Amino acid sequence: MELSDTLSIIAAVSALVLTLNQISATRNHNYLSVKPFLRFGWSAGESDDGIWIKNVGLGPAIITSFHIIKDGKELTTKNIEDQLYELGFESRMTVIDPKAIMQKSEKYWIVRSKDKIDCGNDQEKFWNCLEGVKFKINYESFYNISLPEVEWVAPNPTNYLVRGKPKQDIEEPSNDNETHNETFNSTPKDGAN
Repeated sequence: MELSDTLSIIAAVSALVLTLNQISATRNHNYLSVKPFLRFGWSAGESDDGIWIKNVGLGPAIITSFHIIKDGKELTTKNIEDQLYELGFESRMTVIDPKAIMQKSEKYWIVRSKDKIDCGNDQEKFWNCLEGVKFKINYESFYNISLPEVEWVAPNPTNYLVRGKPKQDIEEPSNDNETHNETFNSTPKDGAN
């Protein structure tokens, strides 16, 4: 074999390796460009009292499971709605079905008061009912890649309010993929982004 043949083979193999590397990088970029990121949050003392979930990622989230747990028992949104009704509240509930798709920036109110709740005892009763309720959601990306389970426990915002006004800024998160550890934002169970 001559030197020119050897160099041709080396050039061909190098081109193949670079092409495969570029395909891998492109595929990785495509996965990341549509990666969803779900975040729980709450709103109190404003026009709406309730708990929501929002897709703050870059692509659609395909829900694979959604669970509501209180005191070790699995609940349905109807159970929570009934408990709130017994306390004198009308609420709107969202049932998140498996295979539901949350688009980028889409927000679902999981539980939401139908009417504005006046600050004070009513607000405290509403949030005492929801305090400690655990929400778990599993989801995947457009490419059927499972993402870390998001687990969030509802706080009692009346502990954070002074005369109906937030003690701290409790606004919707910006459209970033940071993981926050504050009680009002969700954190993936394993701490990954």
